[in-house]
Amino acid sequence: MTTTRFYIKLCSLFCCLYILTGHLRGQTVYEINYKNPASADTSTVSAWFMLDRNGNGQVRLKYADGNNITELKFTEQLYFRTDGMPDTSLLYYTTVASTTVKGKAALAPSAVVFWFRADSSGGFSPWSVSSNAVLPDTANLLKASMLSNEFILENKELVLGYFDTNSVYYKNLFTNPNLGNKGDNDEITLHLWVVASTADETLLPNVSNDVERMQETFGYIANEMGFELDTITIDGKNYNKARVETFLSRAKANKNDIIVFYYSGHGFRDQAAPTKEFPFLDLRDPNKRPRPDARTQTMNIQDIYSTIVKKGARLNLVLSDCCNDTIETPKQLGPVQPPASKAPMNYVPANLYALFKFAKGNLLMTAASKDERAIITNKYDSYFTYFFVESLNSYLGPGYSNPSWFQVMDETKRKTTQYAGYVTCPRGKKCLQTPRIFRR
Repeated sequence: MTTTRFYIKLCSLFCCLYILTGHLRGQTVYEINYKNPASADTSTVSAWFMLDRNGNGQVRLKYADGNNITELKFTEQLYFRTDGMPDTSLLYYTTVASTTVKGKAALAPSAVVFWFRADSSGGFSPWSVSSNAVLPDTANLLKASMLSNEFILENKELVLGYFDTNSVYYKNLFTNPNLGNKGDNDEITLHLWVVASTADETLLPNVSNDVERMQETFGYIANEMGFELDTITIDGKNYNKARVETFLSRAKANKNDIIVFYYSGHGFRDQAAPTKEFPFLDLRDPNKRPRPDARTQTMNIQDIYSTIVKKGARLNLVLSDCCNDTIETPKQLGPVQPPASKAPMNYVPANLYALFKFAKGNLLMTAASKDERAIITNKYDSYFTYFFVESLNSYLGPGYSNPSWFQVMDETKRKTTQYAGYVTCPRGKKCLQTPRIFRR
């Protein structure tokens, strides 16, 4: 068992002001100019395109006269060739909702599709705009510029061309919210308790990748908030049921603390326990040969959740990234890696406080519902963990106000299910992976 405890002092006034004014990006922002593909007069449209880290986002469209502005919310889609395989050089963003911000009625949601192509950096850049999801023949952008955070903050008038001073986006960029008493942050501990089957050769390097992603994310958040960080990791040769049970029986938390319990490994459904909707964890000692029956070396994640809730912390998040059917087969490998965001992992302080200072409650979420598998990408990242982290990053960004953990988990579920649906499972059927959530 690896134990790491950090004490991170609350930042000075100068540091806090720097966070409030200089590090507000959880999005990649482009300004795009194009000829309206749905208009007979092909008028020029300017777009402020904000791409969240999980592939969602919003765009504000400003028409040539400047008197009409529409906001579209969009989601990311893979483009599939005629042979049914994804074209990994293309992404497109389809509109799911539209709102009139200024002037005439908003466009219908299907009126604008933004297309991105793979670029030399290994990411994707704006390429074309169409009025439907049919691949355009050519690029039709007049201009597309990725805007740095520093540029945006130095060009308030440009932002005001798309947003008024009462908009969430503008306020997150240019105002300092009242976050209440910051002085007690150093009395809060963020406990990150990780159980990970890193010595199981059938899971390498998937589990190690997922653990690193979680530790990096919550370590960064604890640092930004000035929390004490308590990291406990049970993995490698120390991984077994007895150690997990002993740790959980002894671990303590204060009433204002946060507990994040994260499991990554094999999981299964026990036919002898038909009422259990959440998975049993494979906690067999990797050093023992022959390996014992998994049913003798397991704990159910919902029982772990109940144990953690009884410790009385203000906020409890219990997450398991594992299958919920059988451990006899390796995790299913997906054909594509979700596109990496170009945005740095920096957050809006008000949203950090909403999720980590003011939030209360208990949430349990597992990667797959009963009789489903947890799927990993072709680079051995789990879709569930990937989209949990990136959905959290997105809601901590400047496009949102007062986010909740329900939103983060609902979006994790939606994106995981979407990408799992691109994967062909055994017997030629599309995979079904539906993360399950329990809230109290």
